[in-house]
Amino acid sequence: MIAFSDQLLYSLGFWHWVAFGIVFILLILFLTLSVIMSHRPLAALVLQMCALAILTIGAVVSYFLVEQIFNTVGIQNLKIVHLYYQNKALVQGEALNLSNHPLENCQVRVKGYEPPTNSLDYISKLAKPASSGVTTLQIPLEVNTYAPFEVVLESITYEQNITLSIITRCR
Repeated sequence: MIAFSDQLLYSLGFWHWVAFGIVFILLILFLTLSVIMSHRPLAALVLQMCALAILTIGAVVSYFLVEQIFNTVGIQNLKIVHLYYQNKALVQGEALNLSNHPLENCQVRVKGYEPPTNSLDYISKLAKPASSGVTTLQIPLEVNTYAPFEVVLESITYEQNITLSIITRCR
């Protein structure tokens, strides 16, 4: 857990901190207003609930909003090669920088999901992918340029109809 939080803090950029600062200022504002309105308990309670919502929902939404606006990476020329005798699949493609600034460190995570047989099976398949792999791009991505990537998915047989989920994390 500590390694995950260290990695998350390391991957945050300037605009992440600005968004979190705005969320923090709104949190302090609503808590201050709830103290000022303490003579009206219902209004103070509503303001405290709003502060709690800002803290939980605002932090998550601001993180994903900044990621979507500033660190946009597209995937193109996606190709899946089945390695028949090794029960593996090789996923090849190109990561394209669609943001307005260069991205220094990009990580591509590919997850392969088996097709569900019913709706309950669908939920369990989403929770646990059949296979996953990750790679880090070796070169920085300049604006409107691309870098090739390859990810190997283990335990994938050719008979399986597989759905891929590709997530890129760049800073």
